[in-house]
Amino acid sequence: MKIAIIIIVVLAALIVLIAIVGAMLPREHRATRAANFPLKPDELFSIISDHAGQTAWREGLKTVEILPPSGGRVLIKETSSFGPMTIEVIEKSPPQRYVTKIADPDLAFGGTWTFEIEAALGGSRLRITEDGFVKNIFFRFMSKFIFSQTATIESYLKSLGTKCGREIKSEP
Repeated sequence: MKIAIIIIVVLAALIVLIAIVGAMLPREHRATRAANFPLKPDELFSIISDHAGQTAWREGLKTVEILPPSGGRVLIKETSSFGPMTIEVIEKSPPQRYVTKIADPDLAFGGTWTFEIEAALGGSRLRITEDGFVKNIFFRFMSKFIFSQTATIESYLKSLGTKCGREIKSEP
C-alpha cells in the first residue's frame, strides 16, 4: 500500500511539473527547414500547390477534399492519421511563395506554413517556415521536449523528396 501511495504522489508531482514547464513555454514558435530538389521552381510549386494530388506521395495523408472557397480563399480538408484538419491558402505567388494556414479554431494548435522556393544549382531550394502556436500546456510541453517542432516539416520534405526520386536531407 505504501508503494502505491508513493507511485501516485510521484506521478502527480510529474504531472504538475509538466504543467508548470508547459505553462512557462511560449505559446508561439517558429520552425524552419530547407532542402534542395531536382525540379525547376515552377514544377516544385505545382506539386506543393496541388493538394488533391498529395495523397499519392505525402506519408500519413489519407484524404484531401477541396472545400467551397471562403472569402475568396481556397479551403482544403486534409485527413491524416491525426484526424481531419482544414487548411486555408492565404497567399499564392507562383513560383516563389505559397502560404497556408490552419483554419480550424477547435484544434489544440494552429499557425501558418510559408513555402519559399528559389532557383538553385540543379533545381530548386525549398524553405518551409512554420509560425505556429500550441494552446494546451501539456501538448506544448510534448511538442517541445518529446516530439520535435520540426518533425512535420521534415516528414513533408522527406515525402516530397521521395516523390522527386531523391532522398532529401533537410537543414535549418
